[in-house]
Amino acid sequence: MKVLPIAVQAQVQRGAVCPHAAMKFLVPMARAMSAHCERLVESIAGEKLSTRQIGQLYQAWRKDVTGIVPSPLAFFWGVSKTA
Repeated sequence: MKVLPIAVQAQVQRGAVCPHAAMKFLVPMARAMSAHCERLVESIAGEKLSTRQIGQLYQAWRKDVTGIVPSPLAFFWGVSKTA
C-alpha cells in the first residue's frame, strides 16, 4: 500500500479504518488527492465506520471534491434526514 499516505497506513494498521475500505476507496482517493485522503481519515478514524459508509463518503467526495472533506460525518446527518 505504498499509495496511501503514512498517516493513513497507520490508521489502517491500528484498526481505525477497515483494510478492505482502504483498498477499495482510500487508495483511489489518495491517488487523486493525497491530502484529502489524509484529512478524511483523520476525521473518521475514531468513528469505526463500515466499508459501506466509507464507500458512501468516497462517492460523495467524487461528486463534490471539496465539500465532503472538511466535515465528513455531517454527510451522514444529511443522508439520514433525507432517507
